[in-house]
Amino acid sequence: MEISDLAQLYGNELHIKQISKWLRGSARAQEIQKRSELDSKDGHVIDEHDQFFRDHKLLLVLFRVLGVMPIQRGEIGRITFGWTSIPMLYAYVFYVVTTVLVVLVGYERFDILLNKSKNLQFPLLSTLIIIISLGCLILAVVFLLTLSALLEGFTLYHTTAYLHIITMINMNCALWYINCRAVGNASTALAESFQNVLVPTASNSKSTKVLFKDVDRNCSAYIIAHYRVLWLSLSDLLQKMGNAYARTYSTYSLFMMANITVAVYGFTSEIVDHGIRFSFKEIGLLVDSTYCLFLLFVFCDCSHQASLNIARRVQVTLLQVNLSQVDPATRKEIDIFLVAIQMNPPKVSLKGYTVVNRELVTASVATIAIYLIVLLQFKISLLNMRG
Repeated sequence: MEISDLAQLYGNELHIKQISKWLRGSARAQEIQKRSELDSKDGHVIDEHDQFFRDHKLLLVLFRVLGVMPIQRGEIGRITFGWTSIPMLYAYVFYVVTTVLVVLVGYERFDILLNKSKNLQFPLLSTLIIIISLGCLILAVVFLLTLSALLEGFTLYHTTAYLHIITMINMNCALWYINCRAVGNASTALAESFQNVLVPTASNSKSTKVLFKDVDRNCSAYIIAHYRVLWLSLSDLLQKMGNAYARTYSTYSLFMMANITVAVYGFTSEIVDHGIRFSFKEIGLLVDSTYCLFLLFVFCDCSHQASLNIARRVQVTLLQVNLSQVDPATRKEIDIFLVAIQMNPPKVSLKGYTVVNRELVTASVATIAIYLIVLLQFKISLLNMRG
């Protein structure tokens, strides 16, 4: 029990020094007694004992640099805010510059998308972008309204401050999905074209002999080499996409993992403290962790599907060719193509930090479980010490 609690319990007539005598030998009591003897002239000593400010100082400085929290520590022990303060003026300039950059980049991206020819044809691209953009905004609003209704202290007014953040998180996931789907569509078209060239009458033929005759007539070293170059270009495009967005989506993955860890830890802490009650707070934390896990799964699954589409159908088509029915040059090109697929598998790598596929989901869940076990062990140890 804290000394302030004892003072309220026994009345204001009990002085802190008297209570500290009862708890003599306690480091906590000695620290409180030392603080009680300080006054305004001991400002620097008060700052040294300000545990909250000391723990959050680096975070507050970072927020101030990003223009998110334009506050300043004027008087000792007091944090102030002003519309004309230096941090607020810096935030004005920061947001103006950021807005100009976003508008310029957005204009150029739309100009590339709408006015220039695309090598990769994406059917119904404009319609899909509109649907996904509206879906991201609606999901962000529904998610924040759910948290506002379930979590105590997260009022409806606070949701406006988080709307742009959640929307940007959703849009980053949508951008990755669109890019992976574009590559996946191109790889599917390449595989279908390759199969139709090699086996044009496969769907109509009724005998294996007819199938092999068609393969023998259309399967040549030149065609195999031509499609091998196209396949390697498509695989290289997928790898370059991962490298281009490496920093963004590395941070995105770490943010998702951290958010899931904190939310699940809060959920399990409530269970450890109060048992399974399925209160609004528990359900809100569970919704938060499930939502972030869903976004992480979509991010990893679309990359997995794109990588799988590039290799599987082309490889299957090559394996269907009867090598005894083709000339040595064609047989050599088929072997080179199969070796290229084996030695250079299409994968999305974030500049070597990690490969984005379904295995990343399981690895992330395993890492989150390890951190949760460590955090819960600390919590249980603290509870045992207090008990």
